[in-house]
Amino acid sequence: MTSVRQYLLHFAVLKNNGINRLAEKVKNELNEELEHANKLAERILLFKGVPNFQDTNEISKHDGKFTKDTIQKILEANLKLEGKGIKDIKETISIAEKEKDFVSVMLLEEMLKNEEEHFHWIEKQIDLIELMGVENYLRTQI
Repeated sequence: MTSVRQYLLHFAVLKNNGINRLAEKVKNELNEELEHANKLAERILLFKGVPNFQDTNEISKHDGKFTKDTIQKILEANLKLEGKGIKDIKETISIAEKEKDFVSVMLLEEMLKNEEEHFHWIEKQIDLIELMGVENYLRTQI
């Protein structure tokens, strides 16, 4: 749920500041994260468990000021979040494999692929900012 909260914040900040293309990409990621949470919840319920939607993890902060550095901060925060997500999914896959829960392994591998793709996309955006400068990057995202 950490990623849902963070992507929701970033979507709102970007949209509010007219960075529409990047906002739409973040919105799509938000929807994918909600889908992941739903699939995991369904799987947990199938095993008579209770999904825990309590989230005590901290998300990136926004002080209400939008500067050219805000984009870089958003991307770096999301890269860090995706990196942690990849690590957590890999650990969970290992546990599911030990338990011989191959349906969960398949679900988690699908999620891992998605997270890795998003991680690499964010890396590319950061590289583009370094290559072309944040002002030129922003022009491509309006």
